[in-house]
Amino acid sequence: MHASVLSCARVAAARGLAALPPVLLAIALCACRDAAPVEKSEADAESERIAQLSALAYLGSVAEERRAESRGVVVLDRERTQPGITAFGGRHGPPAGYFFDREGRELARYSTRPEPGNSLLWMEPTRDGQLLVSGRGYVAKTTWAGEILWQAEPRQYHHGFDQAPDGRVFAMAHELRAVDFAGREITISDDLVVELSSAGATLGTISILDLLGAAAIPRRMLELAAAAADGSAASGAELEGELAVDHPWDVFHLNSVEVLTRDLAVARRGDLLVSLRTLNLVLVIGLDPVGVRWQWGKGRKLLDRPHAPRALANGNLLVFDNGWRRGSSRLVEVEPRSGRIVWKYVADPPESFYTRRGGMAQPLANGNLLVTESDSGRLFELTRGGEIVWEFWNPIFAPAKAGEAPKRKTIYRAWRWSAEELRPAALPKALRRALPAHG
Repeated sequence: MHASVLSCARVAAARGLAALPPVLLAIALCACRDAAPVEKSEADAESERIAQLSALAYLGSVAEERRAESRGVVVLDRERTQPGITAFGGRHGPPAGYFFDREGRELARYSTRPEPGNSLLWMEPTRDGQLLVSGRGYVAKTTWAGEILWQAEPRQYHHGFDQAPDGRVFAMAHELRAVDFAGREITISDDLVVELSSAGATLGTISILDLLGAAAIPRRMLELAAAAADGSAASGAELEGELAVDHPWDVFHLNSVEVLTRDLAVARRGDLLVSLRTLNLVLVIGLDPVGVRWQWGKGRKLLDRPHAPRALANGNLLVFDNGWRRGSSRLVEVEPRSGRIVWKYVADPPESFYTRRGGMAQPLANGNLLVTESDSGRLFELTRGGEIVWEFWNPIFAPAKAGEAPKRKTIYRAWRWSAEELRPAALPKALRRALPAHG
């Protein structure tokens, strides 16, 4: 990791740059040139600080409220809704998870204290009845009471993870790397897929930069990263408008990983399905040997800053297409062999369904989809005919600041769990009691 980049966080704080908008703040960190060397112990702290500053673009509360009066469940079709318990975590602050039944009643809350680490972006039950959780800077296995059983070695973990059937965990992390551009080295944020054992030990990593090569990085991104290193900050309008990124380091933006549990036309069981937001690219990564088996989206203007592809039972892939530039999100189902879009969901009007960041759609056992509209703090269950049979607005609000109304908290991603997935014997009493009626 480059000492010059690590020292930028200290310089930014000293110059009072913390009040800048998130995009400009991140660029300001890159713009520092006269950095002193740092000791390893300081590097760890500064690396964590950089990751936290980079995450500021992910809002913890809703910026523009569409339905301020809505709380909890506002639509419920009992006959067509998939039973289960809906869970999600908090984007910012101490790690906290929330569990609701389909009537919108809060059943329980979860909290833990990893060190280092904050937020709770993803959680899954494990095969032995415990809980695997991750947020910014950590991946950990805990009890349902939040007691940490193991925590992976410190890295700049982000977004989430997936578990393989044998208990291995595939998580996502950042790492600063140098690349050659126009006769000089510039620093970018590489993304890693980190393979962990069922006990949390690191088994290996896959670098997206090494996998795709520097030639895959958009040239304009490299130009802006080089300019930022020279002290010339790009405008927010160019970053957020033309390039649809938060800062010029973010050349890949790995945001999802799924371990495939069956063979597909273009993939094998055990391969990894991933999404790279900046490149508008969905990939299948083979592990033996490591390489790209299949890719879709790049250069065809099919996607606009996508998230969370999921494999479907019919062999197709479901992709959450955020529509950063369109101002409206959609869901698309792709037949991977041909690359054709065979189904899509667009709201009416289109802009009534939109999240610039985050978002996902979980395939449910009844054929419906549980959709997370992250920036609005909204969840809805969608039939394949485009009907909303369940709709939920996050009833959890951030404390009001002086002179302001309370703001609804955003939802990064949500998941609906069945009784079989939750292994009732290990659950808190409130969740265990709810399962006969709601599982």
